[in-house]
Amino acid sequence: MSKVVREKNIDIAKGIAMILVVMGHCDNFELWSIEKFSSLFFMQLFIFLSGIFFNKNEINNFNDLFTAIKKKCLPIYLYYLKYEIAFYLLTNIFIKIGFYNPNLLYGGKNIGFISLDLSFIKNILKIALLMGREPFCGAFWFLVTLIFVVCEYSTLIYIGNKVFKNLKYRKIFINTTVLLMFLAGCVMSKTFNIPRISPSFTLILFYHLGNLYKFHKKEIMFNNAIIFLVCLIILNVLYHLGTISMNSNQFTNPLFLAVCSVCGIYMVMYLSNLIEKKSKLLSNLLSYIGEHTLPIVALQFISFKAVMLIQYLFGNISFSDLGLLKGANNSNLIYIFYVMCGVFIPLLLNRIYTEIKKRSKIIWKYQL
Repeated sequence: MSKVVREKNIDIAKGIAMILVVMGHCDNFELWSIEKFSSLFFMQLFIFLSGIFFNKNEINNFNDLFTAIKKKCLPIYLYYLKYEIAFYLLTNIFIKIGFYNPNLLYGGKNIGFISLDLSFIKNILKIALLMGREPFCGAFWFLVTLIFVVCEYSTLIYIGNKVFKNLKYRKIFINTTVLLMFLAGCVMSKTFNIPRISPSFTLILFYHLGNLYKFHKKEIMFNNAIIFLVCLIILNVLYHLGTISMNSNQFTNPLFLAVCSVCGIYMVMYLSNLIEKKSKLLSNLLSYIGEHTLPIVALQFISFKAVMLIQYLFGNISFSDLGLLKGANNSNLIYIFYVMCGVFIPLLLNRIYTEIKKRSKIIWKYQL
């Protein structure tokens, strides 16, 4: 099995995108929404970056297909499963300490106390079948969608490799099918949306573009400052002309989605290359964040509570406000602390967990 070689500029791009996600998730500003701006491109960017590491040459038979899907999807699924179930089992505690407010809507539903009955089993099964989403795991929709994208794209590559021995016809088949799936996702956005499936159809195009970029890095350098500025201007103009919500597969129109995605990808990739060349300190920080996005995805919302608890202790917010998922009274300088906690508390907890795990293994090995 080939070892994945990390590319620093890619990790920096992931780090920038992850910070934008956290900034969006605790954004309560009215004049200019960071959440609305980052939503124009961040999901497509993540999918694009993921596609760079897909190796289509490894899939030549059904066993290869199974291995590829297992290798890429199982770790993500287990990570999703661990936190979804843990947060679900802690629901009653979260309600009692005010982290969940039964009077508020979370994703269109109220959160109530759980009990060991049929609904408990039903909810556990929903989580196992990628249909559940606890409030603190709200960002996990990205992981679920990525699993579907990887499965769909891997299957497509398998069919292409199996049916078409001629490389030219294989490329035509894959490019055409990806485009048709993208168009199908666009049609579903206006007709009948299937949660997680519809977004994966739309987003498979950007996964494919990421995979194509891997073979054309010399031609696509992401180093033109003028193009970067044009992309930044276009995104700020389009910010006022429409919206994108990939979670629900909703966007103004396919052209709007495509332009925002391309501009956002170029903008962040340009910044990542520039930072890698100009600032060792910042590049190391952002690449570290990019290497450890999963803990931030899992723990950012609960990490916001650190700021909220301090606000509550000083009387700045009420007990009921503790249940607000995106934070309270944060359309001011306190917002900076929300962002910092949302990014760095998960990294700290992950580092502590990793060290404990490492030392436990050493102790266990020494005892044996």
